[in-house]
Amino acid sequence: MEKLTKGATIISMSTNNPLVPGNKPALTDFQSKQDALAAKNALVLATRELLRTQTADRDAAEVEWDDSCTRLADFTQTATGGDEVAILSSGFGVRRANTPKPPLTAPQNLSVRTNGSPGVSKLRWDPVTGAASYLVQCSPDPITETSWTQVASPTKASAEIPGAEPGKLCWFRVAAVGPTGQGPWSLPAQRPVM
Repeated sequence: MEKLTKGATIISMSTNNPLVPGNKPALTDFQSKQDALAAKNALVLATRELLRTQTADRDAAEVEWDDSCTRLADFTQTATGGDEVAILSSGFGVRRANTPKPPLTAPQNLSVRTNGSPGVSKLRWDPVTGAASYLVQCSPDPITETSWTQVASPTKASAEIPGAEPGKLCWFRVAAVGPTGQGPWSLPAQRPVM
């Protein structure tokens, strides 16, 4: 369009221009090229508009196709009672059951250290694949089945736990939590006595 606009300006200003004598043959040739470009450009613009319309029509037809195919697939599923051979014979595929996620493992290499702040325990362990978070429990010494208390639920493989009393022995354990639920507890680790 810029060239066509520029061409129209050139033709207008060059026609019968006394400062450019004898330009009529070249100007006539240029006018024919200007007209040819204008015609081709108009055809391109019309084709683009037609393509936009046809693309929108195609997209609408595709949505209708998807909806109809889904309805037919649902009918086929119901009519065959979910029989794989019958479904495959109709041209549809059969979804495979999702592979169950493996159960979480117990966290390994749990270590408990003091971090320089009175009563604060710094815990670290190896991350467990598939864990979304962890449960941290603490027990006074001696450990019993009912002595454990949950003290944190971090999302990373570390935690800082306040509340340790000087001179008293305490233990920690950690379990991973993920899509399959809670995994087994780690081996207990002792906090250094201060």
